[in-house]
Amino acid sequence: MGIQIKKVAAFVGLSLVGSSLQAALISESDIISDWSSETTLLYDIQSTANWGASGNTIANGGNMHGALVSDFSSVGDFGFRTSVRANDRDNDYMGIVFGWQDSDNSYGLGWGGGGVGSLYGFDGIGLYKEVDGVRTILASDAAVWRSGIVYGFEVGRSGNDIFASITQGGSTIFSARIADAAFMSGKVGFDTFSQSASFGFGRTDYSEATPVPEPGSLALLGLGIAGITLSRRKAVKSAS
Repeated sequence: MGIQIKKVAAFVGLSLVGSSLQAALISESDIISDWSSETTLLYDIQSTANWGASGNTIANGGNMHGALVSDFSSVGDFGFRTSVRANDRDNDYMGIVFGWQDSDNSYGLGWGGGGVGSLYGFDGIGLYKEVDGVRTILASDAAVWRSGIVYGFEVGRSGNDIFASITQGGSTIFSARIADAAFMSGKVGFDTFSQSASFGFGRTDYSEATPVPEPGSLALLGLGIAGITLSRRKAVKSAS
């Protein structure tokens, strides 16, 4: 009987081709204790950020640059989102990273506020990737942020596509979906360059794909279990 059950379970396991994203909030205290300070993706310069948590926000310590990168890696389909605010009327660069391998190889969703355009060409919103230090802009928008306003940043992967969006309230400021398979796995995190910024606001979450049985698989599992139950009843009756 144990063999019959294992066969049914194995067949159903092979049929789990659907998936569902299961989201989990990440606390600011866990981010500060577990994530690592890295060189900013925007420009390969030593990090000066002094990351710290206050209440439900994480700040980089002022007009600083640097990335704060997760202690876990995404593999396959995932989603990552957080809230970001530019502070002190600063106007340089803030964003998030994903598919992070190192500061020369990663995707980024960033927003330049006007202060870095002449040097690095990153004014406005950019969805970009960097491979061996060579940066490619995949999608962009000339929108300008307002200091002190909290914006929602979201990125993720679905199959061979990456997606990204920036929202404020109920409005979508930027949205893009691009076919790109450069980094099918990697870490996520925050990123700033010469910018005072706060992240989190109790709204940092990460989701990854979990298998969901197809309806046919569930029906098959039900038939298998019913068959096993019937066989067991017959065996019991014969024994009596």
